[in-house]
Amino acid sequence: MKLLFDESLSPKLVQLLRDLFPGSESALRNGLARAGDRKILDYAATHDLILVSTDSDFERLLSKSPAPRSSFSVPAITQLRSRPR
Repeated sequence: MKLLFDESLSPKLVQLLRDLFPGSESALRNGLARAGDRKILDYAATHDLILVSTDSDFERLLSKSPAPRSSFSVPAITQLRSRPR
């Protein structure tokens, strides 16, 4: 399984998780910086990557997409931060 980390996430994650997810990429390091959500989503689908993002816009794009769905993940850390302490 290969991951594509959206530009909202640190490119350091690729290096930190390389043993668990070899072949993963960062949108900030592969020419997708400021490319827009649609291009990032298309890149993930074309390259068989699971998109990891904290941006909920991807959910909206996937729900309106007639093409086969790509995998998309919102890290659990986002949900933990939103809980009251």
